[in-house]
Amino acid sequence: MAKSTRKPTGPPKSAKRTARPAPPASSVSHGRIKVRAIKLGFYDNARRREGDVFMINGPKEFSEKWMEYVDKSLANKITTSKAALAQRQADLRGQGHATEMEGARPGATSQVDEDIIG
Repeated sequence: MAKSTRKPTGPPKSAKRTARPAPPASSVSHGRIKVRAIKLGFYDNARRREGDVFMINGPKEFSEKWMEYVDKSLANKITTSKAALAQRQADLRGQGHATEMEGARPGATSQVDEDIIG
């Protein structure tokens, strides 16, 4: 039988993982830790969007990739999918993608539409 020439992937077995930073005392309350999502993530069977503040059950559940520790006095904040969609639409309208032009007939979304409707 021939030996496999396949090279192992990933870090070498001797490489040690870096330790997760310990949460500051100001984030810990009754063994739970308050964190904020710094980008989109998934925790406790729910999508956590950027800016959401919530509790995790311990330092092993902390992810440096998308969480940061916050003060335990900060209020919890969860963004629902409906609220996220409404915010995205408002952001688009604020950047010049308004759904209706000022003074135009209802339903007109551009000068071309106003010319056709009018």
